[in-house]
Amino acid sequence: MRAYHALLALILMSIPLRNSAQGVEHLAARLAQMPEYQADVKFEVLLPSAEDPVTYDIGLQSQLPVEPDTLAPCDFLIRWEAMSNSGPREGFSAYFDGNYYRYRNQRLQEYHFESSPQSFIPTGPGSQLTTGVHSTDQFAPLLPQFLSLKMAEMAANPDAYDYTFHPDTIVSGRRSIVVDGTRRNAGYDAEYFTYVYDYDTAQPVLIDRTTSPGSISEQVVTATYSPPSSAPIEITEEALMEQWPEVFEKYRQSTFRAESLVGNPLPDFSAQILGTDQRMHYNRGEGFQSPTVIVFLDPAVSSTTATIEAVRQAMEQLPMPIDALWAFNTNDTEEIEEVILPLGPSEKALPSSGTLIRNCGITLFPTLMLVDSQGIVKDVITGFNNQLASLVIQKAILIN
Repeated sequence: MRAYHALLALILMSIPLRNSAQGVEHLAARLAQMPEYQADVKFEVLLPSAEDPVTYDIGLQSQLPVEPDTLAPCDFLIRWEAMSNSGPREGFSAYFDGNYYRYRNQRLQEYHFESSPQSFIPTGPGSQLTTGVHSTDQFAPLLPQFLSLKMAEMAANPDAYDYTFHPDTIVSGRRSIVVDGTRRNAGYDAEYFTYVYDYDTAQPVLIDRTTSPGSISEQVVTATYSPPSSAPIEITEEALMEQWPEVFEKYRQSTFRAESLVGNPLPDFSAQILGTDQRMHYNRGEGFQSPTVIVFLDPAVSSTTATIEAVRQAMEQLPMPIDALWAFNTNDTEEIEEVILPLGPSEKALPSSGTLIRNCGITLFPTLMLVDSQGIVKDVITGFNNQLASLVIQKAILIN
């Protein structure tokens, strides 16, 4: 990707250049008015510590809404596939008429403006259409109508964006429009970017971005567009349910429960570790050193202390090592420490584990999730009972 970026820069050096906010505004208007769009994208993310990029194969589809929509610049459907340590992964997201669906990691989340308008309304100073839950979709910025918002932002913020507009140039033998430059933040270079569009249609051809250049968190992101390899799908709930019937049956948020994860990898999460300045980062498919019981707790529930005692009793009696993660639904460390300290050597307490709780479909406290060393959820126990210690022992022995 870096080689391609360097080649692109070399090509542009030989072309007459012209700075033009007006030209970028005109490009933004062309992108915004694209009535229907479909393309495939190879999306690559390269980190400094990695030899190879993480690669997603993406199918993009968008269309202007029949009725004006103040929430988003277009309706869209995005399908993606990627490889991970645990094998192939896939997901999709869609937005139309105030409805947003996002499926990944065996979890289908949905938002509807009628029942949850706060999820779609921009917040914060200077917020724009790109701040609603549907507009923060990972791959939505690749769509022409969302790129129009980015181009308009550049044109309107010359202090933040130092860019050059190439209205008619050649990139890899193709007549193109190019916008390249630097985004600055607090006097520092926050991002280097190049956007390449087809001259005749204004459809995107290539995006190359380097964020946090020169730092340990530097990322090089490249999106290479190509003609679509599949037929378009109607962007409606009925069509989505027909395309992915199992997803809507098993993983829909309204029916998703912790039990649905049995036999599947534990979802990604990141949480603060109690008593340290460190966070625990877990990527789906990584696994654990030992089988692990994740105990979801609410300190305000009367059975919390008894649950902790029962799990610790089971851990002492098991013939093999097992670790415990105490995942709390609150960030009140004093309240947590009162019920959980002292921690054993194979225990970690995670305050404010809201992401993990949501991703695992936890609706009742306590809930215990037994995960094997490969990171696969093997069993779930909901609620407290007087035989909890024996139950944990029985189920833990079975997953060893």
